[in-house]
Amino acid sequence: MANTQTALVLQGGAALGAYEYGAIKYLYEIGVRPQIVTGVSIGSFNAGVLGGTADPIAALDKLWREYFTVGGLKGLALKLIPSSKVQQIVQLGGVPNVFSLNPAALLFPITSATSIYKLSQLRKTLEKVIDFELLNSADAPHVAVHATNVQTGELKHFENKGERLTVDHLMASASIAPIAPATVIPDGDGEKQYYWDGGFYNNTPISKAINLLEQTPDPAEGTVEREVIVIELWPKVNEQIPENLEQVTDRVVELLGASKLAGDIQQMKKMDQYIDLVQAIDEMIDSGDGITEEAGRAIRSFPGWQSIRAHKKIDRKWRITPRYPMSPLSPLDFSKKAIDMRIEAGYRDAEMALKERASSREEAA
Repeated sequence: MANTQTALVLQGGAALGAYEYGAIKYLYEIGVRPQIVTGVSIGSFNAGVLGGTADPIAALDKLWREYFTVGGLKGLALKLIPSSKVQQIVQLGGVPNVFSLNPAALLFPITSATSIYKLSQLRKTLEKVIDFELLNSADAPHVAVHATNVQTGELKHFENKGERLTVDHLMASASIAPIAPATVIPDGDGEKQYYWDGGFYNNTPISKAINLLEQTPDPAEGTVEREVIVIELWPKVNEQIPENLEQVTDRVVELLGASKLAGDIQQMKKMDQYIDLVQAIDEMIDSGDGITEEAGRAIRSFPGWQSIRAHKKIDRKWRITPRYPMSPLSPLDFSKKAIDMRIEAGYRDAEMALKERASSREEAA
Protein backbone atom coordinates (compact mmCIF):
# COMPACT_ATOMS: atom_id res chain seq x y z
CA MET A 1 0.00 0.00 0.00
CA ALA A 2 1.32 3.44 -0.96
CA ASN A 3 2.30 5.96 1.68
CA THR A 4 -0.13 8.89 1.45
CA GLN A 5 1.06 12.43 2.01
CA THR A 6 -1.87 14.82 2.54
CA ALA A 7 -1.90 18.59 2.33
CA LEU A 8 -4.90 20.47 3.72
CA VAL A 9 -5.68 23.95 2.37
CA LEU A 10 -7.77 26.33 4.49
CA GLN A 11 -9.30 29.54 3.16
CA GLY A 12 -10.08 32.79 4.94
CA GLY A 13 -13.58 33.97 5.76
CA ALA A 14 -13.88 35.07 9.42
CA ALA A 15 -16.89 33.36 11.05
CA LEU A 16 -17.24 31.10 8.01
CA GLY A 17 -14.21 29.26 9.39
CA ALA A 18 -16.60 27.18 11.52
CA TYR A 19 -17.35 25.33 8.28
CA GLU A 20 -13.68 24.31 8.13
CA TYR A 21 -13.94 22.85 11.61
CA GLY A 22 -16.94 20.74 10.60
CA ALA A 23 -15.09 19.43 7.54
CA ILE A 24 -11.91 18.76 9.54
CA LYS A 25 -13.95 16.83 12.11
CA TYR A 26 -15.12 14.46 9.38
CA LEU A 27 -11.61 14.13 7.96
CA TYR A 28 -10.30 13.08 11.36
CA GLU A 29 -13.11 10.57 11.77
CA ILE A 30 -12.08 8.77 8.57
CA GLY A 31 -8.44 8.77 9.60
CA VAL A 32 -7.03 11.70 7.64
CA ARG A 33 -4.06 13.30 9.42
CA PRO A 34 -2.55 15.93 7.12
CA GLN A 35 1.22 16.19 7.11
CA ILE A 36 0.95 19.68 5.60
CA VAL A 37 -1.55 22.42 6.48
CA THR A 38 -1.64 25.80 4.74
CA GLY A 39 -4.02 28.51 5.88
CA VAL A 40 -4.88 32.15 5.45
CA SER A 41 -6.82 34.48 7.76
CA ILE A 42 -9.28 32.40 9.81
CA GLY A 43 -7.80 29.36 8.09
CA SER A 44 -4.46 30.18 9.72
CA PHE A 45 -6.12 29.94 13.17
CA ASN A 46 -7.57 26.53 12.35
CA ALA A 47 -4.19 25.48 10.96
CA GLY A 48 -2.49 26.64 14.15
CA VAL A 49 -4.88 24.53 16.22
CA LEU A 50 -4.23 21.45 14.07
CA GLY A 51 -0.50 21.78 14.64
CA GLY A 52 -0.48 23.22 18.14
CA THR A 53 -2.85 21.10 20.23
CA ALA A 54 -2.74 17.53 21.51
CA ASP A 55 -6.40 16.96 20.58
CA PRO A 56 -7.18 19.19 17.57
CA ILE A 57 -10.85 18.27 17.32
CA ALA A 58 -11.56 19.00 20.98
CA ALA A 59 -9.57 22.25 20.70
CA LEU A 60 -11.40 23.34 17.54
CA ASP A 61 -14.72 22.56 19.19
CA LYS A 62 -13.78 24.72 22.17
CA LEU A 63 -12.50 27.49 19.91
CA TRP A 64 -15.64 27.67 17.80
CA ARG A 65 -18.42 26.75 20.19
CA GLU A 66 -17.06 28.61 23.20
CA TYR A 67 -14.59 31.37 22.29
CA PHE A 68 -15.90 32.25 18.81
CA THR A 69 -19.63 32.00 19.55
CA VAL A 70 -21.85 34.75 20.93
CA GLY A 71 -25.27 34.07 22.43
CA GLY A 72 -28.29 35.10 20.41
CA LEU A 73 -30.79 37.74 21.44
CA LYS A 74 -33.30 36.52 23.98
CA GLY A 75 -36.62 37.49 25.49
CA LEU A 76 -37.79 41.02 24.85
CA ALA A 77 -34.74 41.85 22.72
CA LEU A 78 -35.59 39.03 20.34
CA LYS A 79 -39.15 40.33 20.02
CA LEU A 80 -37.97 43.88 19.39
CA ILE A 81 -35.30 42.80 16.87
CA PRO A 82 -36.71 39.77 15.06
CA SER A 83 -34.70 40.02 11.86
CA SER A 84 -31.68 37.71 11.71
CA LYS A 85 -29.81 40.33 9.70
CA VAL A 86 -30.48 42.99 12.33
CA GLN A 87 -29.23 40.59 14.98
CA GLN A 88 -26.05 40.23 12.94
CA ILE A 89 -25.72 44.01 12.83
CA VAL A 90 -25.86 44.07 16.64
CA GLN A 91 -22.65 42.00 16.61
CA LEU A 92 -20.89 44.74 14.66
CA GLY A 93 -20.37 46.44 18.00
CA GLY A 94 -17.89 43.69 18.84
CA VAL A 95 -17.62 39.98 19.56
CA PRO A 96 -16.17 38.86 22.91
CA ASN A 97 -12.89 36.92 22.55
CA VAL A 98 -12.57 38.12 18.93
CA PHE A 99 -12.73 41.90 18.36
CA SER A 100 -13.87 45.13 19.97
CA LEU A 101 -14.56 48.57 18.57
CA ASN A 102 -11.56 50.86 18.21
CA PRO A 103 -12.44 54.11 20.04
CA ALA A 104 -10.30 56.11 17.63
CA ALA A 105 -12.49 54.91 14.77
CA LEU A 106 -15.48 56.52 16.45
CA LEU A 107 -13.79 59.72 17.63
CA PHE A 108 -11.27 60.40 14.86
CA PRO A 109 -12.20 58.13 11.94
CA ILE A 110 -10.38 60.18 9.29
CA THR A 111 -7.24 61.47 10.97
CA SER A 112 -6.21 58.90 13.59
CA ALA A 113 -7.83 55.52 13.04
CA THR A 114 -6.35 52.82 10.79
CA SER A 115 -8.92 50.18 11.72
CA ILE A 116 -12.50 49.86 12.88
CA TYR A 117 -11.75 47.20 15.48
CA LYS A 118 -9.01 46.11 17.85
CA LEU A 119 -7.91 42.47 18.03
CA SER A 120 -6.30 42.33 21.46
CA GLN A 121 -9.00 39.92 22.67
CA LEU A 122 -8.33 37.63 19.72
CA ARG A 123 -4.64 37.46 20.53
CA LYS A 124 -5.44 36.31 24.08
CA THR A 125 -7.86 33.69 22.76
CA LEU A 126 -5.29 32.19 20.40
CA GLU A 127 -2.67 32.09 23.14
CA LYS A 128 -5.12 30.21 25.38
CA VAL A 129 -6.03 27.61 22.77
CA ILE A 130 -2.77 27.03 20.86
CA ASP A 131 0.39 25.59 22.40
CA PHE A 132 3.05 27.34 20.33
CA GLU A 133 5.80 25.12 21.70
CA LEU A 134 3.93 22.10 20.35
CA LEU A 135 3.19 23.92 17.09
CA ASN A 136 6.90 24.45 16.54
CA SER A 137 7.95 20.96 17.62
CA ALA A 138 9.39 18.33 15.28
CA ASP A 139 6.27 16.18 15.63
CA ALA A 140 3.86 18.87 14.44
CA PRO A 141 2.62 18.85 10.84
CA HIS A 142 4.21 21.37 8.50
CA VAL A 143 2.06 24.47 8.99
CA ALA A 144 2.40 27.48 6.68
CA VAL A 145 0.36 30.69 6.76
CA HIS A 146 0.70 33.80 4.65
CA ALA A 147 0.13 37.52 4.93
CA THR A 148 0.32 40.52 2.59
CA ASN A 149 3.10 43.06 3.11
CA VAL A 150 1.36 46.46 3.30
CA GLN A 151 4.20 48.37 1.66
CA THR A 152 5.39 45.97 -1.05
CA GLY A 153 2.07 44.24 -1.75
CA GLU A 154 3.98 40.95 -1.84
CA LEU A 155 2.96 37.70 -0.20
CA LYS A 156 5.00 36.52 2.77
CA HIS A 157 4.93 32.92 4.01
CA PHE A 158 5.50 32.03 7.65
CA GLU A 159 6.20 28.41 8.60
CA ASN A 160 6.88 26.22 11.62
CA LYS A 161 9.67 24.26 9.88
CA GLY A 162 13.02 25.98 9.51
CA GLU A 163 11.63 28.98 11.38
CA ARG A 164 9.19 29.62 14.21
CA LEU A 165 5.48 30.39 14.03
CA THR A 166 4.15 32.80 16.65
CA VAL A 167 0.80 34.31 17.46
CA ASP A 168 1.95 37.43 15.56
CA HIS A 169 2.17 35.43 12.33
CA LEU A 170 -1.35 34.07 12.74
CA MET A 171 -2.63 37.56 13.58
CA ALA A 172 -0.87 39.01 10.54
CA SER A 173 -2.55 36.49 8.27
CA ALA A 174 -5.95 37.67 9.54
CA SER A 175 -5.37 41.43 9.76
CA ILE A 176 -7.98 42.37 7.20
CA ALA A 177 -8.09 46.13 6.62
CA PRO A 178 -9.91 48.32 7.46
CA ILE A 179 -11.61 45.99 9.94
CA ALA A 180 -8.37 45.14 11.75
CA PRO A 181 -5.08 47.00 12.14
CA ALA A 182 -1.90 45.87 10.44
CA THR A 183 0.30 43.48 12.41
CA VAL A 184 3.93 44.52 12.83
CA ILE A 185 6.60 41.81 12.52
CA PRO A 186 10.33 42.67 12.38
CA ASP A 187 12.27 41.22 9.45
CA GLY A 188 15.67 39.55 9.71
CA ASP A 189 17.37 42.93 10.03
CA GLY A 190 15.04 44.10 12.78
CA GLU A 191 13.16 46.47 10.48
CA LYS A 192 9.43 46.74 11.16
CA GLN A 193 7.27 45.17 8.47
CA TYR A 194 3.52 45.78 8.38
CA TYR A 195 1.19 43.00 7.30
CA TRP A 196 -2.44 42.73 6.31
CA ASP A 197 -4.62 39.70 5.66
CA GLY A 198 -3.07 37.21 3.22
CA GLY A 199 -6.44 36.93 1.49
CA PHE A 200 -5.79 40.29 -0.20
CA TYR A 201 -3.19 38.50 -2.30
CA ASN A 202 -4.59 34.97 -2.44
CA ASN A 203 -7.41 33.54 -0.34
CA THR A 204 -6.58 29.92 -1.22
CA PRO A 205 -2.99 28.96 -0.30
CA ILE A 206 -2.91 25.90 -2.57
CA SER A 207 0.35 26.78 -4.35
CA LYS A 208 2.30 26.60 -1.10
CA ALA A 209 0.65 23.27 -0.26
CA ILE A 210 1.66 21.82 -3.62
CA ASN A 211 5.22 23.10 -3.27
CA LEU A 212 5.54 21.43 0.12
CA LEU A 213 4.01 18.19 -1.20
CA GLU A 214 6.54 18.17 -4.05
CA GLN A 215 9.34 18.42 -1.50
CA THR A 216 8.17 15.19 0.12
CA PRO A 217 10.92 12.69 -0.77
CA ASP A 218 10.08 9.43 -2.49
CA PRO A 219 10.70 6.44 -0.20
CA ALA A 220 13.55 4.02 -0.82
CA GLU A 221 10.95 1.25 -1.15
CA GLY A 222 7.34 1.42 -2.21
CA THR A 223 5.59 4.52 -3.47
CA VAL A 224 4.19 7.74 -2.12
CA GLU A 225 0.87 9.21 -3.19
CA ARG A 226 0.34 12.93 -2.83
CA GLU A 227 -3.08 14.43 -2.32
CA VAL A 228 -4.39 17.91 -1.63
CA ILE A 229 -7.71 18.66 0.09
CA VAL A 230 -9.12 22.17 -0.22
CA ILE A 231 -11.87 23.39 2.08
CA GLU A 232 -13.62 26.32 0.42
CA LEU A 233 -15.65 28.83 2.40
CA TRP A 234 -17.22 30.86 -0.37
CA PRO A 235 -19.67 29.35 -2.89
CA LYS A 236 -18.51 30.30 -6.36
CA VAL A 237 -21.60 29.03 -8.21
CA ASN A 238 -24.87 30.83 -7.54
CA GLU A 239 -27.58 30.40 -10.14
CA GLN A 240 -29.71 33.24 -8.78
CA ILE A 241 -29.50 36.51 -10.73
CA PRO A 242 -29.35 39.43 -8.25
CA GLU A 243 -32.55 41.47 -8.30
CA ASN A 244 -31.77 44.11 -5.68
CA LEU A 245 -28.80 45.78 -3.99
CA GLU A 246 -28.80 43.34 -1.10
CA GLN A 247 -28.50 40.38 -3.47
CA VAL A 248 -25.86 42.20 -5.52
CA THR A 249 -23.84 42.74 -2.34
CA ASP A 250 -24.26 39.06 -1.44
CA ARG A 251 -22.88 37.97 -4.79
CA VAL A 252 -20.00 40.46 -4.80
CA VAL A 253 -18.88 39.24 -1.38
CA GLU A 254 -19.07 35.64 -2.57
CA LEU A 255 -16.98 36.32 -5.68
CA LEU A 256 -14.38 38.36 -3.81
CA GLY A 257 -13.91 35.59 -1.27
CA ALA A 258 -14.22 32.64 -3.64
CA SER A 259 -11.08 30.89 -4.75
CA LYS A 260 -9.88 30.81 -8.32
CA LEU A 261 -9.40 27.12 -7.69
CA ALA A 262 -10.69 25.98 -11.07
CA GLY A 263 -7.77 27.72 -12.78
CA ASP A 264 -5.31 26.33 -10.23
CA ILE A 265 -6.57 22.79 -10.82
CA GLN A 266 -6.31 23.20 -14.59
CA GLN A 267 -2.70 24.28 -14.17
CA MET A 268 -2.07 21.28 -11.93
CA LYS A 269 -3.51 18.95 -14.58
CA LYS A 270 -1.34 20.50 -17.26
CA MET A 271 1.75 20.14 -15.08
CA ASP A 272 0.88 16.49 -14.44
CA GLN A 273 0.70 15.96 -18.21
CA TYR A 274 4.10 17.62 -18.67
CA ILE A 275 5.54 15.39 -15.95
CA ASP A 276 4.13 12.29 -17.67
CA LEU A 277 5.64 13.45 -20.97
CA VAL A 278 9.06 14.07 -19.45
CA GLN A 279 9.05 10.68 -17.73
CA ALA A 280 8.08 8.91 -20.98
CA ILE A 281 10.85 10.64 -22.94
CA ASP A 282 13.30 9.91 -20.12
CA GLU A 283 12.49 6.22 -20.49
CA MET A 284 13.00 6.44 -24.25
CA ILE A 285 16.38 8.13 -23.75
CA ASP A 286 17.49 5.49 -21.22
CA SER A 287 16.42 2.64 -23.50
CA GLY A 288 17.85 4.23 -26.66
CA ASP A 289 14.46 3.83 -28.32
CA GLY A 290 14.65 6.30 -31.22
CA ILE A 291 16.69 8.92 -29.33
CA THR A 292 20.45 9.05 -29.66
CA GLU A 293 22.65 9.48 -26.61
CA GLU A 294 23.75 12.91 -27.85
CA ALA A 295 20.15 14.03 -28.42
CA GLY A 296 19.21 12.75 -24.97
CA ARG A 297 21.95 14.81 -23.33
CA ALA A 298 20.82 17.87 -25.28
CA ILE A 299 17.18 17.38 -24.22
CA ARG A 300 18.10 16.93 -20.57
CA SER A 301 20.23 20.08 -20.60
CA PHE A 302 17.27 22.39 -21.31
CA PRO A 303 16.40 24.48 -18.21
CA GLY A 304 12.68 23.95 -18.85
CA TRP A 305 13.18 20.19 -18.91
CA GLN A 306 15.08 20.26 -15.65
CA SER A 307 12.42 22.46 -14.09
CA ILE A 308 9.62 20.03 -15.00
CA ARG A 309 11.63 17.06 -13.74
CA ALA A 310 11.86 18.78 -10.34
CA HIS A 311 8.07 18.69 -10.02
CA LYS A 312 6.08 15.76 -8.59
CA LYS A 313 2.61 14.68 -9.57
CA ILE A 314 -0.30 15.38 -7.26
CA ASP A 315 -2.21 12.12 -7.44
CA ARG A 316 -5.53 13.27 -5.99
CA LYS A 317 -7.26 16.61 -5.57
CA TRP A 318 -10.36 17.01 -3.41
CA ARG A 319 -12.63 20.02 -2.97
CA ILE A 320 -15.06 20.51 -0.10
CA THR A 321 -17.44 23.28 -1.16
CA PRO A 322 -20.24 24.91 0.88
CA ARG A 323 -23.83 24.58 -0.22
CA TYR A 324 -25.47 26.78 2.41
CA PRO A 325 -26.89 30.28 1.69
CA MET A 326 -24.77 33.38 2.22
CA SER A 327 -25.64 36.87 3.35
CA PRO A 328 -23.48 40.02 3.21
CA LEU A 329 -22.87 39.91 6.96
CA SER A 330 -22.26 36.15 7.20
CA PRO A 331 -18.48 36.46 7.72
CA LEU A 332 -19.21 38.57 10.81
CA ASP A 333 -22.07 36.41 12.12
CA PHE A 334 -20.68 34.65 15.19
CA SER A 335 -24.12 33.78 16.57
CA LYS A 336 -24.55 30.28 18.00
CA LYS A 337 -27.15 29.44 15.38
CA ALA A 338 -24.85 30.42 12.50
CA ILE A 339 -21.75 28.73 13.96
CA ASP A 340 -23.63 25.47 14.62
CA MET A 341 -25.14 25.54 11.12
CA ARG A 342 -21.72 25.97 9.51
CA ILE A 343 -20.11 23.20 11.54
CA GLU A 344 -22.88 20.80 10.54
CA ALA A 345 -22.68 21.91 6.90
CA GLY A 346 -18.91 21.43 6.79
CA TYR A 347 -19.19 17.92 8.18
CA ARG A 348 -21.98 17.00 5.75
CA ASP A 349 -20.28 18.48 2.69
CA ALA A 350 -16.95 16.81 3.55
CA GLU A 351 -18.69 13.47 3.84
CA MET A 352 -20.27 13.95 0.41
CA ALA A 353 -17.06 15.18 -1.24
CA LEU A 354 -14.84 12.42 0.15
CA LYS A 355 -17.06 9.35 -0.20
CA GLU A 356 -14.85 8.13 -3.02
CA ARG A 357 -11.70 8.62 -0.97
CA ALA A 358 -13.08 6.77 2.03
CA SER A 359 -14.28 3.81 -0.03
CA SER A 360 -11.00 3.52 -1.96
CA ARG A 361 -8.99 3.36 1.26
CA GLU A 362 -11.32 0.72 2.70
CA GLU A 363 -10.83 -1.43 -0.42
CA ALA A 364 -7.04 -1.00 -0.22
CA ALA A 365 -7.07 -2.05 3.44
